[in-house]
Amino acid sequence: MNTKIYTSIAIILLALAGIGWFMYSSGGGVSVLGEYVTGGNEVEQESAGETQTYTNQSPEFSFEYPAGFTVTSFAEGTGEVVLVQSRDNQAVGMQVYFTSFDEEGPLTVERIKEDLPNLEMNNAREADLFPDTLAVVFRDGSGMVNVWFVRGGYMYQITAAPELGGLFQTMVGSLRF
Repeated sequence: MNTKIYTSIAIILLALAGIGWFMYSSGGGVSVLGEYVTGGNEVEQESAGETQTYTNQSPEFSFEYPAGFTVTSFAEGTGEVVLVQSRDNQAVGMQVYFTSFDEEGPLTVERIKEDLPNLEMNNAREADLFPDTLAVVFRDGSGMVNVWFVRGGYMYQITAAPELGGLFQTMVGSLRF
């Protein structure tokens, strides 16, 4: 009798672990970004197919992006910017800004407003986009979609035009640390 119970529990735990792994490997909680992006069908169709991987050395992170896009990185203030743009339309893309951050996470809406009280944060919410990392998602005053979070001693600010659509979700969902 005990063997059946233990076997049943083991099967349930394995199934839950498999579901968790699938959610993580397929971008997990990035579906919440669908509330912030619009359209994107044209961009997504043009960018469908082959992808490339950008890998940053320090801090170490990577993400996938469409082969028809370019990636450049440069110093900006106290941090760095990774800029991902369509070769055909440089207005279409995503920016990842990161800088060292001496506070432990998670980053919250209240914490951002403490430092930037005049920052317009429309539809701001906290979401579990990555395992063990709470992110703040919002649209700023210019309508750009923002994803801000703290991880491994760095603060990340990912920004994109809402027209990037599901492609933004895919790129953010492919982030690995």
